[in-house]
Amino acid sequence: MEEEEKEMRDWLVELYHEKGMSFPQIERETDIPYTSLHRMFKKYGIAKRDSKQAVKLWWKGRKKNAIH
Repeated sequence: MEEEEKEMRDWLVELYHEKGMSFPQIERETDIPYTSLHRMFKKYGIAKRDSKQAVKLWWKGRKKNAIH
């Protein structure tokens, strides 16, 4: 993997796994189309959340927003 690709992969991992952003959130923040994100995740071998993990993050976000 080239250095530029490694940087892109690491950045996507940070947004998706470390910051817990969803594909639509990443799309809005980066202007990378949703379908392109799917292709990039597949190309770079980035694991996507399963439905259980996604629901857990969704509830976490709702609770966080309800407090404010």
